Amino acid sequence: RQQLWLRYGSKSAENATGILISNATIPHDVWTRAKFCLAPAGNGWGIRIGISAILNCVPLVAQPHVVQGFEDVLPFDAFSRTIGEGDIAALPQALR
Repeated sequence: RQQLWLRYGSKSAENATGILISNATIPHDVWTRAKFCLAPAGNGWGIRIGISAILNCVPLVAQPHVVQGFEDVLPFDAFSRTIGEGDIAALPQALR
């Protein structure tokens, strides 16, 4: 999560890569255009994955070695993508 912020966490990065990572509220019209939404841990058991799905975004799980809530019954690979630290540099190309 920190590596994503360091690489893509600015307005200028959004213009160059199409990736927006912000520490401020993101306007609703931006959410409606999003195809992928970062769903890091830290706000309950998978709440960000659920919010991403509600917003019609493919959740990007940034903790590849963390077991997700209900992983034993939900096919996470069918509706989300997992990214690791090695995927960050090529993320714009991988998400196209």
